[in-house]
Amino acid sequence: ADLQIPVLLINGDLDPQTNVTWARDAASYWNANTETTATEFNRYYVEIPNAPHVAFFQSPLVNFTDEDPDLYERDFESCGMYIVKSFIDDPESGPDTSCLKWLLPLDWQVQNDITKNFVVNAFGTTDAWGKDEEEDTDGVDINNLNSIFIMVIICVSLIMG
Repeated sequence: ADLQIPVLLINGDLDPQTNVTWARDAASYWNANTETTATEFNRYYVEIPNAPHVAFFQSPLVNFTDEDPDLYERDFESCGMYIVKSFIDDPESGPDTSCLKWLLPLDWQVQNDITKNFVVNAFGTTDAWGKDEEEDTDGVDINNLNSIFIMVIICVSLIMG
């Protein structure tokens, strides 16, 4: 490997395909800096909180808007995109991780559109917790969906250690 090539490794801390331990091992192998300050070889590892696999796309920002660029210098849908763009713009200075403070929090109450869309696509209902038994579910067993959703939460918890 050419030690002069800048490297940026990004991983979501909820990534079940590339778990955090493996990602950190890869960062260590490449001597990547976990800080965003410039290093001798310009290699960086950024771990995005609450992001799953493909953190480049799956790290939504609370202040994303197509209409008001003043809210954020680079108006990207995801923090991963913002970090990669900043690194491509200037690999010598290190990635800009300021977007980490604007990450959309985990939505256990299923209130934001991203979570609602996931619940509808994954479980065929808008009610992830089974509170609304009256809702038309097109023959989907709400109690079974609740069990599946709880199993997903347990699996994520186990993966996180």
